[in-house]
Amino acid sequence: MICHITEGEMRLEQDGKTFTAKKNFVWTCNKDTKEQAFNDGNVVAIMRITDLKA
Repeated sequence: MICHITEGEMRLEQDGKTFTAKKNFVWTCNKDTKEQAFNDGNVVAIMRITDLKA
């Protein structure tokens, strides 16, 4: 999967690591990846997810 923050900012926890995704940040994750997303800000955060298939 490819994830993209198009608006706002989110705090993400992915497999025990924490990072902040700001506007236009892009990251990937594999099958069975454990991930939590938190919107700690005052504005709406929009995340686009693209699921890649072989």
